[in-house]
Amino acid sequence: IAWLRGAKGLEWIELVAVTIKLAIILGVLAALLSFDIVEGAAWFQHEAITELSLIQTTAMLAGMLMVTQGFETARFMGEQYNPEQRINAVKYSQGIAITLYVVFIGLTCPIFLTFPITELNETTISHTLGKAVWVLPFLLLIAATASQLSAALADTIGGGGLLKELVQWRLSNNVYYMLIIVLALFLVWSANVFEIINLASKGFALYYLMQVLIAISLVWKLPRNGVLIWPRVVLMGVLGIGLVFVIGWSIPAPHS
Repeated sequence: IAWLRGAKGLEWIELVAVTIKLAIILGVLAALLSFDIVEGAAWFQHEAITELSLIQTTAMLAGMLMVTQGFETARFMGEQYNPEQRINAVKYSQGIAITLYVVFIGLTCPIFLTFPITELNETTISHTLGKAVWVLPFLLLIAATASQLSAALADTIGGGGLLKELVQWRLSNNVYYMLIIVLALFLVWSANVFEIINLASKGFALYYLMQVLIAISLVWKLPRNGVLIWPRVVLMGVLGIGLVFVIGWSIPAPHS
């Protein structure tokens, strides 16, 4: 599809996958909310949380920050959409994703108080959620499959666009998409999946840090005209420091 239809073909598949995923996610959130209301359990009273220091909690949260990233794909679709549409797409998708993640994590907290887990891994978490609402593991499996499909398609479009900017060969976008797909297949078969996730997370943080530094330099060069630029520079500096922390000191949640 990447070779024959290019970005439009990939975009159509991603639209279907995202639609299925969002429909399932909303259903899951409704099921979790109903369970929490009926049980009346408390939030954020888990023993594992109370035993962590502030530094450990912050480092763990930094490790989860990369979960809600990855919406720069629209940047490389200038041939299909104007700048305003692409900017809004990035902003809205980022906001929606963060909201869904925060709400989902909050709604699952009471479940793990009612049904404590002995091992922290994907299988145990899914099994525990199934104790609360029996259909959740099946819905989450479908949603996860659709999510990975849409993420792979988005990364193919974004990676192909970035490769085109860096290499600048006189090739069609479809060729760059195929190069990214071949490279991804090689990585999947030659490296450990957790190593790939770790490298990708830190790589994204480094990528965004470079964007922050570029933004600071551009803002600094803007004509003053009585406009204060210090608030913007300070805000971007704080973002940069946060990204440096993610790159150097973020840690995964304890798992088995």
